[in-house]
Amino acid sequence: MLKLFLITILGLGSVALAKNDTSSKDAKSIAQKNLEKAMAKEKKYSQEEKFYMGKDYDLDSEKLNKDDLKNVHTIPVDDLDMDEGVYSD
Repeated sequence: MLKLFLITILGLGSVALAKNDTSSKDAKSIAQKNLEKAMAKEKKYSQEEKFYMGKDYDLDSEKLNKDDLKNVHTIPVDDLDMDEGVYSD
C-alpha cells in the first residue's frame, strides 16, 4: 500500500513537472510572438516617420506655379441660405 502511494505521488509529481515545463515553453513562445509583433509595428512606424518627415522625398516638383493660378476661374456662389433645408418643399 505504501509503495502504491509513493508510486502515485511520484507519477503525479512528474506529470506536474512536465506540465509546468510545457507551460514555460508556451509562455516563451507567446513572448517571442509578441516581441515579433512589436518589432513589426516599430518597423512600420519608423517607415511612416520617414515619410512624414520628408527627408528622403523631393516635393519641389509638386509646388504650384503662381502664374498658373491666374488662369483658374472663381466659381460664383448663387445664393447660399443656411435656413433652407434639403427637404423644405
